[in-house]
Amino acid sequence: MLDELRVTNYKSFSGSTSIPLRPITVLIGKNNSGKTAATRLPLLLNAAIDPKRTRPMGPLPLAVGSIRFGSSLNDLIHGQNPHGQISLGFSVSDVLGRSSKLDVDIQLRQSLTTSNQGFISRYHMGETLRLDWDRRSRPTEDRLSVLDVDFIGLHPLLPPRTDIDTYEELARLRDELTGITHISSLRRTLSPIYENREPDETNFSDGSEIPYLMMASESLLDQVNGWYEKNLGTRLTIEAEASSFQIKAGVRNPQNLAQSGQGLQQVLPIVASYKAVTGGRNESTILTIEEPEVHLHPAAQAGIADLATEAVNQQSNFQTILETHSENLILRLRRHVASGLLSPDMVNILWFDRLNEQSSVREILIDKNGAVDSWPDGVFSEDLQEVRAIIKSAKS
Repeated sequence: MLDELRVTNYKSFSGSTSIPLRPITVLIGKNNSGKTAATRLPLLLNAAIDPKRTRPMGPLPLAVGSIRFGSSLNDLIHGQNPHGQISLGFSVSDVLGRSSKLDVDIQLRQSLTTSNQGFISRYHMGETLRLDWDRRSRPTEDRLSVLDVDFIGLHPLLPPRTDIDTYEELARLRDELTGITHISSLRRTLSPIYENREPDETNFSDGSEIPYLMMASESLLDQVNGWYEKNLGTRLTIEAEASSFQIKAGVRNPQNLAQSGQGLQQVLPIVASYKAVTGGRNESTILTIEEPEVHLHPAAQAGIADLATEAVNQQSNFQTILETHSENLILRLRRHVASGLLSPDMVNILWFDRLNEQSSVREILIDKNGAVDSWPDGVFSEDLQEVRAIIKSAKS
């Protein structure tokens, strides 16, 4: 499980910032406060530490799937300082309770012939591997610098005589990040017609495989329909022909889902991804979602909290990160804590703020009664302000 993210000088985070994570972590805050950058960071770290991924030369990929992090490494540095440095780190724990962590400094290098290239200047993997920039010392078996080790992204190519504990910690760090499904706020547009083919069950990230998975699994379709009936009052059906199929929505007179309301379409990859986790079809251990409430009416937004609660209760090593503006989603999570469906230590809310062009993060905890320990001024206060304005206007 991913326990914490750490950043310094990364995008809108100028100072050293800790982002604590739990089985359910909700990211809230005003626009341009760093929520999306934090939501996408596990995806970036996963791609960087995986030696099997192909990438251009450099410590960090600039694109993962359809998600683009910048046009150059300069775009990742706060203030886009051409000679700047960023620090990235994360901590994980496995099912046996073993903890591991990695902290890396990446220095930007620019010259007359090259630009926006970066190199690793510090690489600390717990206490088992600590590599620093040191030109003066001669390398030995006990003391190496980052100059003595080659990297594939953030994956070090370790010397043959490296201690077995170092290999094991590196494997834990990599494995706990491997199973990430990321659903962006700009979801894949549904097609009116799909050609019959086998689904790629390893690819859930952009939602494009969901129709094929539902076509191949009647049980997944039934599970998705259970949520659609309860929260949206409709059902999905699949009409198949010899070489193609289409998804329809409706009870009495179904119509093609691609021509239905955006709310029905946009929530499909979210519902199906959660249901695939609880049904054992998706082996992802981390599901990160940007704006899951897009185009949904408020009552249905609370249903997403039900999906997250069901998933973390059924899969012990599963966690989800939700970047949202939905008050109803948060209220439903608090209700589940108060009712005992969720333990208070399974949920946290992170408030992202931005002052003087610098982002910060504050953790908001929920107690056993569903109450929060502190609440930032102005958060979800618009309804009350509007009611007061209406009353004031009516009296004048």
